[in-house]
Amino acid sequence: MLKRFSNFRMNEGVELDIEELRQFCNDNLAYLIDDGLKVHVEPYNFRIQNKELINEGIKDIIVLTGDAHEFWINDLTSKNNEKIGIECVTTSVSSKTMTAYLGENTSDYSLLLTQANPDARYYNALHNGYIDFSLSHENGKVKMMGVSTVKSQKYEAFEVASFELKRQSETIIATKPKGLNLKQRALFEGFGQSKS
Repeated sequence: MLKRFSNFRMNEGVELDIEELRQFCNDNLAYLIDDGLKVHVEPYNFRIQNKELINEGIKDIIVLTGDAHEFWINDLTSKNNEKIGIECVTTSVSSKTMTAYLGENTSDYSLLLTQANPDARYYNALHNGYIDFSLSHENGKVKMMGVSTVKSQKYEAFEVASFELKRQSETIIATKPKGLNLKQRALFEGFGQSKS
């Protein structure tokens, strides 16, 4: 059985040492591996390494990533921690999500992963689904859509979260989140996140 995070409380401030996240993963690694899940316990920093993009001074990148088995909104940053864009990641429609491995602990895991990654603005591993993405010259809209079941052709789609994309200075940022709970919203705004 996976351990719960008893010290993760917003009213006391979001406090999590990366060592605690590593320890959680290590404590539960055997459980996860038994189910065939590969676990990487280091926080993933979303850094653009393409020197051509950085050398050209491109700072308004939008990356769409699919079949990641979870929803993400990430800031893209250069090696110098300069914001140069946004990444929108969709879960899969039918593959297992983290709930298959973590069960009721998936919500805690989602919050902790968001907190441990300075570039992660939103992370949700609870749902299967897809992204409804629209983009114009002025702005963009990202709707993270969940599906009620993957075991039937009859299903209902529902909005898990949504974000508006807009230009700020020379880059693209995610704004106006909808569907986030209090803890997710605090982390989206940068409260309590680890600093790189």
